Amino acid sequence: MLRIFIKFWFLIGFLVSGFEPNMAQLPTTEIYRIRINNIVDSSWNFDQILLLSGNNPGAYNNQVYPLSADHFLATVQLRGSDQTDIYEFDLDELSIRNLSNSPHSEYSPRIHPQIKDLITVVRVPEADTITQSLVGINKINQNKPIDLLSHHGKIGYYRFFSEKKWVCFIVDESNLLAFCNEDNEVRKVFASHIGRSFEVKNGMIYFVHKILDSKWILKKYDPITERAEILADMPSGTEDFYLTNTNQIICGNGQTFYLLNPVEHRWVKTLSLPYPQIKQINRIAGFGDYLFFVNVLE
Repeated sequence: MLRIFIKFWFLIGFLVSGFEPNMAQLPTTEIYRIRINNIVDSSWNFDQILLLSGNNPGAYNNQVYPLSADHFLATVQLRGSDQTDIYEFDLDELSIRNLSNSPHSEYSPRIHPQIKDLITVVRVPEADTITQSLVGINKINQNKPIDLLSHHGKIGYYRFFSEKKWVCFIVDESNLLAFCNEDNEVRKVFASHIGRSFEVKNGMIYFVHKILDSKWILKKYDPITERAEILADMPSGTEDFYLTNTNQIICGNGQTFYLLNPVEHRWVKTLSLPYPQIKQINRIAGFGDYLFFVNVLE
């Protein structure tokens, strides 16, 4: 059995000692990276797995956005802190940098596809439980954030769709999926009761429709025809999926990775990890043969 190796970050101030994390606020999560030797096949094997958040145990480490196999952004809540920030990790340089570094909480980091040095994040102002806006932070100088979407409801997650147009998960009693435009306050809702994971590719929108508590369905929506196609039922309790550059769709359930068979509309087990400390695979992201995933401990 392969051992799990841990990448430690010896950086002054990253860990806050003497405090206990606020466990009621966010789940305890870890970030891992695994290298798959045959990721395009339906049965996988791997030769490397790394725990990347070993310096922040018992806390929140989540929402990885890979810039390369060794360079990524993530949402982190340090032990003893009440807020989340966006950190940049570089495994080659053994460095980490707080990119948001504000009194507010930031989530869901991505790189703006049209402005390479602009990191897009969801910002929750300090002591505010109502506002959740999409803002841009300059990765180089961290100047005053650019307000992108602030009057469209509580934005939870988002994807760029086209010029000044975004697809957004709007936090609501029924959790909405909507088109939002930077130039106005109008939003066009096209789905409700959705899961947090969705992707935009080639003009199509992939999302999980939570029809019932016990029945969650992966769908592909065409904005031109305004019709949705059913791709498959999701494994029980799974709302996260990852759409690869080669159009493979991957998800995790427990300690196991699954790959969607698009012809038969079913999930095929590709790899089960033999590590008891890995409880629940979710929030999968990737770069080439490497997959990043979040392990939910509690």
